[in-house]
Amino acid sequence: MIKNQWYTVLSSREVKTGRLTAAKRLNLELCFFRNKDGIVSCVEDRCSHRKAQLSKGKCTEDGLVKCPFHGIEFNSSGGCEFIPAYGISNQEDLSRFNVQEYIVRKTWDYLFLVRK
Repeated sequence: MIKNQWYTVLSSREVKTGRLTAAKRLNLELCFFRNKDGIVSCVEDRCSHRKAQLSKGKCTEDGLVKCPFHGIEFNSSGGCEFIPAYGISNQEDLSRFNVQEYIVRKTWDYLFLVRK
Protein backbone atom coordinates (compact mmCIF):
# COMPACT_ATOMS: atom_id res chain seq x y z
CA MET A 1 0.00 0.00 0.00
CA ILE A 2 1.36 3.38 -1.00
CA LYS A 3 0.87 6.09 1.63
CA ASN A 4 -1.34 9.04 0.66
CA GLN A 5 -2.88 7.06 -2.20
CA TRP A 6 -6.64 6.40 -2.31
CA TYR A 7 -7.95 2.88 -2.97
CA THR A 8 -11.51 1.69 -3.62
CA VAL A 9 -12.26 -0.99 -1.01
CA LEU A 10 -16.02 -1.58 -0.54
CA SER A 11 -19.48 -0.58 -1.54
CA SER A 12 -20.93 1.77 1.06
CA ARG A 13 -24.00 -0.49 1.41
CA GLU A 14 -21.84 -3.28 2.85
CA VAL A 15 -21.19 -1.36 6.09
CA LYS A 16 -24.27 -1.27 8.33
CA THR A 17 -24.87 1.01 11.31
CA GLY A 18 -24.09 -0.71 14.61
CA ARG A 19 -22.31 -3.68 12.97
CA LEU A 20 -18.67 -4.45 12.26
CA THR A 21 -17.61 -5.45 8.76
CA ALA A 22 -14.36 -7.33 8.13
CA ALA A 23 -12.54 -7.08 4.81
CA LYS A 24 -9.14 -8.04 3.53
CA ARG A 25 -7.94 -5.46 1.04
CA LEU A 26 -4.44 -4.57 -0.14
CA ASN A 27 -3.13 -7.44 2.00
CA LEU A 28 -4.50 -5.69 5.12
CA GLU A 29 -7.06 -7.04 7.58
CA LEU A 30 -9.54 -4.20 8.06
CA CYS A 31 -12.53 -3.55 10.32
CA PHE A 32 -15.17 -1.11 9.01
CA PHE A 33 -18.00 0.37 11.07
CA ARG A 34 -20.57 3.13 10.77
CA ASN A 35 -21.58 5.39 13.65
CA LYS A 36 -25.13 6.52 14.39
CA ASP A 37 -24.60 9.60 12.16
CA GLY A 38 -23.76 7.35 9.19
CA ILE A 39 -20.04 8.14 9.06
CA VAL A 40 -17.87 5.14 8.12
CA SER A 41 -14.56 4.51 9.89
CA CYS A 42 -11.87 1.90 9.48
CA VAL A 43 -9.20 0.49 11.80
CA GLU A 44 -6.89 -2.49 11.53
CA ASP A 45 -8.71 -5.71 12.42
CA ARG A 46 -6.33 -6.67 15.24
CA CYS A 47 -6.53 -5.66 18.87
CA SER A 48 -3.26 -4.20 20.12
CA HIS A 49 -3.38 -6.38 23.24
CA ARG A 50 -3.69 -10.01 22.07
CA LYS A 51 -4.27 -9.53 18.33
CA ALA A 52 -7.88 -10.75 18.44
CA GLN A 53 -10.01 -9.83 15.41
CA LEU A 54 -11.88 -6.65 16.30
CA SER A 55 -14.50 -7.45 13.65
CA LYS A 56 -15.62 -10.41 15.81
CA GLY A 57 -16.42 -8.00 18.63
CA LYS A 58 -19.24 -5.48 18.98
CA CYS A 59 -19.97 -1.93 17.92
CA THR A 60 -21.19 0.04 20.95
CA GLU A 61 -23.97 2.63 20.94
CA ASP A 62 -21.27 5.31 21.26
CA GLY A 63 -19.68 4.17 17.99
CA LEU A 64 -16.75 2.37 19.61
CA VAL A 65 -15.32 -0.99 18.57
CA LYS A 66 -15.24 -3.44 21.46
CA CYS A 67 -12.69 -6.27 21.31
CA PRO A 68 -14.26 -9.74 21.72
CA PHE A 69 -11.40 -11.02 23.91
CA HIS A 70 -10.98 -8.56 26.81
CA GLY A 71 -13.52 -5.84 25.94
CA ILE A 72 -10.99 -3.11 25.15
CA GLU A 73 -12.75 -0.28 23.30
CA PHE A 74 -11.37 1.76 20.39
CA ASN A 75 -12.76 4.93 18.80
CA SER A 76 -13.05 5.75 15.10
CA SER A 77 -9.49 7.13 15.10
CA GLY A 78 -8.05 3.89 16.45
CA GLY A 79 -7.54 5.44 19.88
CA CYS A 80 -7.97 3.21 22.92
CA GLU A 81 -10.85 4.60 25.00
CA PHE A 82 -11.41 2.02 27.72
CA ILE A 83 -9.75 -1.06 29.22
CA PRO A 84 -12.08 -2.99 31.56
CA ALA A 85 -9.20 -4.52 33.55
CA TYR A 86 -8.02 -1.02 34.53
CA GLY A 87 -11.37 -0.17 36.08
CA ILE A 88 -13.48 2.94 35.57
CA SER A 89 -11.42 5.29 37.74
CA ASN A 90 -7.94 4.20 36.65
CA GLN A 91 -7.98 5.06 32.92
CA GLU A 92 -4.49 6.52 32.56
CA ASP A 93 -2.81 7.29 29.23
CA LEU A 94 -4.03 4.49 26.95
CA SER A 95 -2.35 5.70 23.76
CA ARG A 96 0.12 2.80 23.79
CA PHE A 97 -2.84 0.52 22.99
CA ASN A 98 -4.00 2.50 19.91
CA VAL A 99 -4.56 0.62 16.64
CA GLN A 100 -3.86 1.82 13.09
CA GLU A 101 -6.56 4.07 11.65
CA TYR A 102 -7.34 4.34 7.95
CA ILE A 103 -9.14 7.37 6.54
CA VAL A 104 -12.34 6.49 4.68
CA ARG A 105 -14.28 8.66 2.24
CA LYS A 106 -17.52 7.88 0.45
CA THR A 107 -17.81 8.88 -3.19
CA TRP A 108 -20.93 7.86 -5.07
CA ASP A 109 -21.65 4.48 -3.47
CA TYR A 110 -18.02 3.42 -2.92
CA LEU A 111 -15.70 3.66 0.05
CA PHE A 112 -12.17 4.85 -0.60
CA LEU A 113 -9.35 4.24 1.87
CA VAL A 114 -6.00 5.90 2.50
CA ARG A 115 -3.33 5.31 5.13
CA LYS A 116 -2.04 8.36 6.97
